[in-house]
Amino acid sequence: MRVLIREHAAPSRAVPDATLEQVAVLFIDIRGFTTFAEKQLPFDVSNVLNRYFDVMGIQVESHGGHILDYLGDGIMTLFRPGDELPERRALRCALDMCEASRSFCSWVQDHFNASLRTGIAVHAGRAVVGRLGYFRARHLGAVGDVLNLAARLEDLNKDLQTDILVTEPVAEATRDLAELGRSFAMKVRGRSTPVTAYEVLGGR
Repeated sequence: MRVLIREHAAPSRAVPDATLEQVAVLFIDIRGFTTFAEKQLPFDVSNVLNRYFDVMGIQVESHGGHILDYLGDGIMTLFRPGDELPERRALRCALDMCEASRSFCSWVQDHFNASLRTGIAVHAGRAVVGRLGYFRARHLGAVGDVLNLAARLEDLNKDLQTDILVTEPVAEATRDLAELGRSFAMKVRGRSTPVTAYEVLGGR
């Protein structure tokens, strides 16, 4: 797809190019962080968050992903087409993030006597990828149902007591990379049909 008629409210009248791509989206956040932040000084909270963002950002970068946004203690990450399928790079990243989170949570326990845990979700599908936002401050972004579903799925980690959840398209593309556990047919808020998700126990 490409834009044929360019019409925009920005003074430049220019609409940034965007492409329709098969992508993987990874969401990660910290369970228990709201309670943790309530009991700490704001400076300590920001220090812990930046340490967490650094630890996870290194994993995203090493697997060729892009951090699209920070949502409180959550990170929204995009994996675009490349030499290896986005689903496979995202799943490898999720496994490494899970391992890195153990060290991070142990550090928080030692320094703040607080128990934290991360939850991760990976979904794959089509999205429009391009530069989004106010014309003076655009950045790489993506739009599509794949992002909404990944965010909803990540929320379910807490109820299911899982560390990593992936949808069926991701599971099918990565069966040789990960050991899968339980499967769930779930009603996800905002969707009319159930979604099948799989628990990831670890790498193969």
